[in-house]
Amino acid sequence: MTPDQPRGAQAWLRILGLQALAALLFGGLSFFSLNFAGEIERHVSPVWPASGLAMALVYAGGRKYWVGIFAGALASNGLTTWLSFPEFPYWQVWVPSLGIAVGAVGEALVAAWFLQHRADGRAFCTSASHATAFVLYVALLSSAISALIGPGALLLAGFFPLDKWGLVALTWFVGDATGILVFGAALVFPWRDVDWESLRHRYLEAILLMIALGLVGCTMTGLYDNGSETSWPRAYMILPVILWAIFRFNHLGTLAALLCVTLLSIGGSAFGHEVFPAERQGYALLFLQLFLLIVSLVAWAVCGRVNELQILTNRLEDLVAARVGAQRDALRQREERLAILAHDLQVPLIGIRNMVTLLMNPRRIGDDPKTSRRLLAEIGEASEQARALAERLLTDQEVEHGGSRPEPVDWVELVVGVARRANLLKDDRYLYYVAQHDQPQIEGSVDRVTILQVLDNLCHNAAKVSPVGGTITLGIRQEDDVVILTVADEGPGFRREEIPTLFSKVGFRNRIRALPESTGLGLFIVGKAIRELGGSIHCEFREGRGALFVIRLPRHAGQE
Repeated sequence: MTPDQPRGAQAWLRILGLQALAALLFGGLSFFSLNFAGEIERHVSPVWPASGLAMALVYAGGRKYWVGIFAGALASNGLTTWLSFPEFPYWQVWVPSLGIAVGAVGEALVAAWFLQHRADGRAFCTSASHATAFVLYVALLSSAISALIGPGALLLAGFFPLDKWGLVALTWFVGDATGILVFGAALVFPWRDVDWESLRHRYLEAILLMIALGLVGCTMTGLYDNGSETSWPRAYMILPVILWAIFRFNHLGTLAALLCVTLLSIGGSAFGHEVFPAERQGYALLFLQLFLLIVSLVAWAVCGRVNELQILTNRLEDLVAARVGAQRDALRQREERLAILAHDLQVPLIGIRNMVTLLMNPRRIGDDPKTSRRLLAEIGEASEQARALAERLLTDQEVEHGGSRPEPVDWVELVVGVARRANLLKDDRYLYYVAQHDQPQIEGSVDRVTILQVLDNLCHNAAKVSPVGGTITLGIRQEDDVVILTVADEGPGFRREEIPTLFSKVGFRNRIRALPESTGLGLFIVGKAIRELGGSIHCEFREGRGALFVIRLPRHAGQE
């Protein structure tokens, strides 16, 4: 014996055990259901949960379970016939039972195939199309197969006359279809997808629903009948309760309601409390099962539509929430942009104001026409800078230094011009602005408005923290195709732990609303502008020697 042979033997034993269990379960349910068979035909019962079990076995375990279903159907029907009609010959007992077993297997295979390929398997109750397919194909069409083969085999064996075949087939069909719609649905129900957390928050309503189902179900079965001869349609009392279950608890409520009503109705009929009384035995249960079949068909169809509408409603709520969130973000971004624009406009406007003040004070500039022309030129450049910033807002461009428009510049002249303009605007602290450069000229391109705003912001911040008579140094040099700009002051500098967040949005939105006098907003603007130009900026830690900002930009910055 090879090592694989024991494994093969164990696999075969496991398969045989599963098939035997399937046959035992199917046969046991069949024997139980045949206890409800009445005068219509001894082999036919309107209660047949075995059809739902057979469908679930084939769907979950595979087509191999047809063997167990066949064996269970053959044994249950053969033994029932033999015990009920001991005088019948052998062939008349087992031949029709063989036909009934073939019908049961065909029904299970077809129902499982339709469940998988038309009703989306366990998601059969999640949409209107899947629920409709479950009702029409899985329950009705597959049950029709067994309802044709089984009664046909009994008719050929002479168990009932031809004129009774329609009633037998209808009873068979009703029992199988109801078994699939109620008991089969419970076995393949998507239990893992149930939102138990939401149900836990609505447990009081769920308890009330179950109490209502129990009370109405008991009323249907005549538990509260006082023996009067007055007849009234008690069965239809269940419809509002089922609608409550569908609309409030979706597919879980639908299944619970159908199971509860079906079990109570069948149990009541078994103990003589009939929902639809009839003179002949078995007909009352048939009428009840017809009613439950119609209710189940409508309930699953409505459930699918309600679930579909619920999904669409959730999607709509998500879309609305996303749109509202986007609008809030847009408003917040606009608030930030307006704050940035106000900050950016502050520097050139202050420069214009100070230079106009100088022009109106001859004692400070003397009668030198060159100084006056230089101040007027600086006023013109600052005005153009302010106009460009306002234009970006009016044309709906990115105020946060987006939409870069490079133009040819001389980097050295640009830095020297910033220092020269700053020296013209000395206040009573007598600050000195020094421009340091190794080369007389560095040709390149950059968005002039953006880079001037960066340097003006850094100089403005440095001036606020520099001591009286201090020096603010602007440096420029070139390394390969990279331009390095530096701004150094003699103020207190920054703590080492502050440096990593100098150019980030930490606490930025709070500063926008309060607009305190701090360097936080300006440094955020500077950092974002430099990144959008394709460069980098950092602040070096120089304990006791002020702050040193180092900017690295491509010589042709802001170009693709």
